[in-house]
Amino acid sequence: MVSLIEQPPENPNAVYISSSDTLCGTVVDQQIKPGWNDRHPLFLYTKEEEAEILLRGMLRQGIPPTLRCAVWISSIVDACNPHQSEEYSDQYRTIGMAQVINAGWETVVKQIFPDSSDLRDALPPNFGNTTHLQYQQGKIGDQGTQALAHVLCGIEQFVGLDFCPLVPPLAAMFLRYMSEPYAFYAIREMTHEAPYFFPITQLEHQAWCRTFIDILKRLHPQTAGAMEHNGSLTPDGLEPIFRHFFLPIMPYESVLRILDIYTLEGHKVIFRFGVALCCMFKKYMLGAKKQIDTRDQWWQQLREYTHSRIFRFDILCKKAYGYHGNKLRKRLRFPRRRILERIIKLEKDRAESEMQFEEIATPPRPLGLMENDNAVLAKEAAFRSNLAKWLTPSLRLTKLDLVYSTNVHGRTLDLFYQHLKGCKQTILLCEVLDNNSTIGVFASHEWKQSSKIYGDGECFLFRLHPDPQCWKWKPDSNVSCFDEVGSETSDSTPPSPGATTGNNNKSIALMEQFMVGHENFMSMGGNDSGGSGFRLNEDLTRGESSEAKGFNNEALPMLGNFEVGVVEVYQLARAIDGKTVQQVIAESFRPTL
Repeated sequence: MVSLIEQPPENPNAVYISSSDTLCGTVVDQQIKPGWNDRHPLFLYTKEEEAEILLRGMLRQGIPPTLRCAVWISSIVDACNPHQSEEYSDQYRTIGMAQVINAGWETVVKQIFPDSSDLRDALPPNFGNTTHLQYQQGKIGDQGTQALAHVLCGIEQFVGLDFCPLVPPLAAMFLRYMSEPYAFYAIREMTHEAPYFFPITQLEHQAWCRTFIDILKRLHPQTAGAMEHNGSLTPDGLEPIFRHFFLPIMPYESVLRILDIYTLEGHKVIFRFGVALCCMFKKYMLGAKKQIDTRDQWWQQLREYTHSRIFRFDILCKKAYGYHGNKLRKRLRFPRRRILERIIKLEKDRAESEMQFEEIATPPRPLGLMENDNAVLAKEAAFRSNLAKWLTPSLRLTKLDLVYSTNVHGRTLDLFYQHLKGCKQTILLCEVLDNNSTIGVFASHEWKQSSKIYGDGECFLFRLHPDPQCWKWKPDSNVSCFDEVGSETSDSTPPSPGATTGNNNKSIALMEQFMVGHENFMSMGGNDSGGSGFRLNEDLTRGESSEAKGFNNEALPMLGNFEVGVVEVYQLARAIDGKTVQQVIAESFRPTL
């Protein structure tokens, strides 16, 4: 993962940041476990594939406390920027980047705490979690409480997040090994890739809990039955996992071990360890011949189990990743990430139709627009207000930064791909000459020429003018999400042979045709007749739009084929001074490279 250099520096402290306990003020253990290197690079390897396996293995063994800040921040940045090289995330471990992050935090503090009394008396928002300090290990003084309040206020006011039960406990655990600037920056990065790390609305939270229930019922019906009997297998009953990140039910050091993996692998870790933990406990209770009748008893008894000498975290880790003894049970496997995301999407749609949620009475604040005389299609505040409404809450306080325009950079797909290199989470606006409408797409990944389909379910299609509408991706509930899922223990019922059919695979492929970038066209969404939800030809002069599977949209400009006028692409500026992260990295490191 880290570039190998021939002559590592004599003093590694001059390169890597060290962990510090901001929350409790204790001294962080400086010892390095065997298998970790205290010199640059942290991970020794010969091939890129071996590096990935080695890093994941080390995370599952536990990161040395003194390296947690460095590894956590680089893992998060790497997960949030998959299109960037490994060197990009590695830079965040260094002292040089610490200076950039500290300077950025000072700007945030000045904006949200204009007076010293505001800084002193800051009250932390709870994000839907009122007990986030109850399960923290160690004595938390006034300084640690204020540090947590500062970070959480920064996330609420600067990032625009108002609901995310996992943020307070994560922030508190980060502060055990990070400074305020690093804890804020880590969570801010995570919010920009929120679906990868945590739910940020009540609806998404319900969907995550329901997905956990679905998986447990499918893979481990006996455990699910026991939890249903005592009432713990409900969205409210799963609070120890999905609101408190295992803190009420596991030893603190074990939770930190899960956090080590979570910073790199994201939300799938919560589901893996949650399912494995419940199944291990159910097996233990069966052997002890105990009956649990209430959900409070279930979690209390589970806590006593994990804090006893019987419980072993290494066994839990192996079971979470499908190991039985020393062998990986390939046939009996946990849902892959794409399938897991598909289940979450389905459960979100179901929860939305079954539950009542308050709608925003007033339109959200329009997205900001960085000064650029060449920007044309995004100047209308009403347009930017609709875009803000359609984006996820974590992206609503960003600014639009023009990176490509046919008026400025030329009208070819080659130029389109060149100017969008390294840009993800972009908004493409297209002028339709036939009827003077404005349409577009939101792309979650970088537009690039590739033989493969890319992107994910965060992509969406929209029409800004006339009759503003947005069509977000929804998986087909008639296609079984578990067709590719097996089971992992004898506690489950294997799927029927031949459950996956060719037609089902074809339907799924069309459903997940998010972004296509070829030499002679680019498109988003597809259908059985070969049409696209949105498509532009190689010289960006002609376009086509039809109903696409998964998006269920109408023709965006209300006509099938159309002539194209101006095409503009904006990236979302996330840096606190209006600059993109890429610009900050380049400017900060240019003198030292």
